[in-house]
Amino acid sequence: MFKDKYKRACDAVEMTEQDKARVKNGFSRGRKWNTWIAPVAVAACICLLVTGIWASTLNRGGVLTPGQKAYKVQTAQSYSEIYARISELQSANNYDGLYKNGIAVDDAVPRQETESASAPAATGAPTYGADASTDDYSKTNVQVEGVDESDIIKTDGKYIYVMHGDTEKGITIFRASGDKTAFVTRLDYAKNTDDTFYRANGMYLYDDMLIIITYRSKITYKYTIDGLYYGCFWYACAADGETHILTYNVKDPEKPSLISDVTQDGFYNESRLTGGVLYTVTCYGLNMWDGAIDEKDAGTFIPCVGDKNGKTLVPADKVVMLENVEEAHYIVASAIDMKAPDTVKSDLAILGTVNGLFASADNLLLYNTRWDYNEYKAEVNEDGEIVALSDSSETDIFASETGRSTDLYLVSMNAGNIEFVTNTNMRGWIDDQFSIDEYKGYFRIVANIDENRTVFRRLYNEEGMPDGDSFEAGRPNENLTFNNLYIYNQQLEEVGKIENIAENEYIKSARFMGDIGYFVTFRQTDPLFSVDLSDPTNPKIIGKLKIPGFSEYLQGYGNGLLLGIGFDADVNEGGTTGVKLSMFDVSDPKNVKEVAKLTLDEQWSSAVYNHKAILADPDKNIIGFSCENSYLVFSYENGEFTQRAEIKPQADWSYDIRGLYIGSYYYVADIQNLTLTVLDMTEFSEITVVDASN
Repeated sequence: MFKDKYKRACDAVEMTEQDKARVKNGFSRGRKWNTWIAPVAVAACICLLVTGIWASTLNRGGVLTPGQKAYKVQTAQSYSEIYARISELQSANNYDGLYKNGIAVDDAVPRQETESASAPAATGAPTYGADASTDDYSKTNVQVEGVDESDIIKTDGKYIYVMHGDTEKGITIFRASGDKTAFVTRLDYAKNTDDTFYRANGMYLYDDMLIIITYRSKITYKYTIDGLYYGCFWYACAADGETHILTYNVKDPEKPSLISDVTQDGFYNESRLTGGVLYTVTCYGLNMWDGAIDEKDAGTFIPCVGDKNGKTLVPADKVVMLENVEEAHYIVASAIDMKAPDTVKSDLAILGTVNGLFASADNLLLYNTRWDYNEYKAEVNEDGEIVALSDSSETDIFASETGRSTDLYLVSMNAGNIEFVTNTNMRGWIDDQFSIDEYKGYFRIVANIDENRTVFRRLYNEEGMPDGDSFEAGRPNENLTFNNLYIYNQQLEEVGKIENIAENEYIKSARFMGDIGYFVTFRQTDPLFSVDLSDPTNPKIIGKLKIPGFSEYLQGYGNGLLLGIGFDADVNEGGTTGVKLSMFDVSDPKNVKEVAKLTLDEQWSSAVYNHKAILADPDKNIIGFSCENSYLVFSYENGEFTQRAEIKPQADWSYDIRGLYIGSYYYVADIQNLTLTVLDMTEFSEITVVDASN
């Protein structure tokens, strides 16, 4: 049974004595939430391995097709159709006893009421209207202007809201008043139990509302280490979990009151808030327990959303099925108009999986990486080329090709009326959301290509059964690594591309700025490419700058400047040598120049993996981010970076430190230790430290 397989997989995980000590001690320093890190990682890895959340394909008699291929779309008309498709997936994946036989669900009931949502009645609901105050304060560093992203720190220019990684410590609220800055209150929004675990995912501020996103999961497997109890839960598959969207009235931040608790099946993936509408995407994997899927009960195989009207199934005609789906997972999307935060305006489910998303003001472009494997009979000609043969050929020579491709799903927002538009499959894989952009009706994407081709001789035993392979078949393995740029229209039809860019290098960062795109690849040096995208059908590389190291993040810095944050590297010995800031002059995209560089002694920074941890404001001339165990502030002037401040956390270790400004004050929040340091923005001298840890 699948449940037994899962338990055996958990039991098979061997933890070192160091692992056990770290789990037992909660990674020390009394941080209760850290006791979950190792179990979470174990459960996540097991879940990925057992259920195959990253799709892979095996095709015989063909080769990897290095081009676009859209997949046939079927919008369901009934839950019975969906059940039939899931049954096909069950059969293909050979899950033991996954489904029960039963009578077809009553298609006359498109939405099935289940248990009611747990949201209390609204208390002191705010007056909805324009966005929050436009006073002089910094906002979350986002990719697209006007499209807000969730984060662990937010401000409205008067109060600062800090989300701790441990939901037990809630949201800490500070009143930001320079030297009179004070701790106001702590908002408790989730409590763990022996059988339930909550994860903090991020928050938004909109009008007088604080929107908190958290994921709740049931603990499905329990074990002990040295007599102490721990638990594993479905982290990646979200089989028994749901995402909660909690909205609080914070018109009076000292007395927050809950307005609504909207739920959505699945593990939280991403969200965006634009045009007054919150869009949330989750990954929902069906339970694989014996008999858990029942045709008579659509609630066992259709995701739900829950609002003030109760929990309801996603309607059958809002479930999209694609022919290339290989696992019983859903992408679930919902829209909540913040004028009515207790109601889901629209929802959608796509039978498939998702790694991440890009959001413009009009569209969500979801992406998911697939592992592709093709095997076919072949021969090697005199020129060393692989020639595919028919399956009926009498040969024991085979060729195999492995690589990655990306499924793209386009969803239109329509002011909260979300609709599936189309899909395609793209050769290569996407580094992160900044590798995608939408401009004047076109999507521009840069992708990494890494593929392998192998020729081998299949060996057979005396009974004529396959018995291993010999890789001495007259041709060495071929590894292909390069990068492609694609341009798609609003139907995800390819209209232009550039292929075979930067052989043997990977894309490390990208930034699209109007008609020009910039991206960095890396092996031992850092080529910064500039691309003319003014003609979508004929993109052209117009510039290339090679310097040591690479930038993990790129951002425009005004007046023809481009800021890069990443690592310096040793071009001779290889390896990184420290965190690096670069300033590029891109006033002439054909002749990009590095006009300033600063390499730090620190070897790690949160800025290289999380753009929201960066504050880069050219108007204020401030560049702030955490670096190892401190927060650094820089300015740029006359071709030089100047360090303005270094703020150390109150404790020896902190996993995240964030900075923001309000008026003439700069605030540095030590998220882990719940302290707020206040500095003036003239000399960056410390004014006060507010400790809210007790």
